[in-house]
Amino acid sequence: PSPHDYAHPSYLTLLSPAPRLLLASLLSFSLVQQVDVALFDFLKKRFAWQFSNNISLFVSQLLDTVLFSFLGLYGLVASLASTIIVSFVVKLFIIASIGILSSLSKRVIKYEI
Repeated sequence: PSPHDYAHPSYLTLLSPAPRLLLASLLSFSLVQQVDVALFDFLKKRFAWQFSNNISLFVSQLLDTVLFSFLGLYGLVASLASTIIVSFVVKLFIIASIGILSSLSKRVIKYEI
């Protein structure tokens, strides 16, 4: 960087953990994806599709949140437990919203085959 670059320390602070976060994200995604597929397949054989889908999403997102938080955020955030709880609650809200909006759209929009 230029000796006159006053923003370099800020960029260094922001971007230094990026490789760790990227690797944590990729590892978490690949592991959780495998667990999600296997769990959904297991549940689908025993329960209704909607129940299987919801349970599979719940478990896989919990695993994803915990795994990514430990791999990527451990030592970077003040409270790892708070980060996990808030992240998971946001994910649950989005999952619930998608489920509600999907059900509503199926009732409103009639598909013709």
